[in-house]
Amino acid sequence: MMHSLKTQRTWLFLLGLHLVACDPSEDAGTTAGDSTGSGADPVTDGTAAEPTPAPEAGFRVFPKYMLQDVQAVVTMVAEGEDDAAPCPADTLEAGGYLCDTGPLFPADEVTIWVERDGFEPAQRSASVDALTLQVLDVHLSIEGGPTGLWSDCTSLDTFATCADVCAAGEMVCVPASCAVSEDSDALATSRVFGDLDCGQDGQLAATQSCNAELPEPDAEVQAVRCCCES
Repeated sequence: MMHSLKTQRTWLFLLGLHLVACDPSEDAGTTAGDSTGSGADPVTDGTAAEPTPAPEAGFRVFPKYMLQDVQAVVTMVAEGEDDAAPCPADTLEAGGYLCDTGPLFPADEVTIWVERDGFEPAQRSASVDALTLQVLDVHLSIEGGPTGLWSDCTSLDTFATCADVCAAGEMVCVPASCAVSEDSDALATSRVFGDLDCGQDGQLAATQSCNAELPEPDAEVQAVRCCCES
C-alpha cells in the first residue's frame, strides 16, 4: 500500500512538471515583445527622418497673399502636355513648394498653377533652366479679383513710401493687391513711370511692402502710382 501511494505521488509530480512546461502563458511572453522574449518595446536609434532633397532643376514656388506665405495646391504642366504634375511641399524651405522639371526634360516652358479655396487661381509661365532651381513668388488675390485701386499719379519727389501716397489721398496702402499687365507677376504694390503724367511708356511694377522706400526720381523714372483701398 505504501509503495502504491509513493508511486502515485511520483506520477503527480511528473505530471505537474509537464503542465508547467506546456503553459501557453510562457510562450506569450516571447512573442508580445521583441525577438529576445524580454517583453520590452523594440529599441529605436532616435534619429529623425532626413528631409527630402531639393531637385537639381525646377522651381521653388512660394504662394503669398499680401506678402505673407499661404498654403496652396501647386501643380506644373509642361509645354504641349495636358497632365499636371504635383509640386509637393518643400521640407527645407518653409512655405515653399518644389516643382521638379527633371522628368520633363527637354521641355523649355512650363505653366505653374497655384490654387487655394477662396482665392483666384494664379498662373505663371516660366522658362526651364536645366541646371537651376528657380525661386518664384506667386501672389494671390481673393475671389473676385484684385481689390486695390491705383492712386493718382504722384511725383516721386513728393512722398517717401506708398503708405504716404495713399494716406495723402485719405486711403490705406494694400501690398500686392492691384492688377498689372506683366505676365511675370499679375499683382503689385507700386508702378513707376518715366514721365510725370504716368504714361504707359517705361512703366515698371514692384511687389513690395507699403513702407518700402520709393526710388529717387531720375532720367528714367519720374512718377508713381500706389495700390490703395478706401
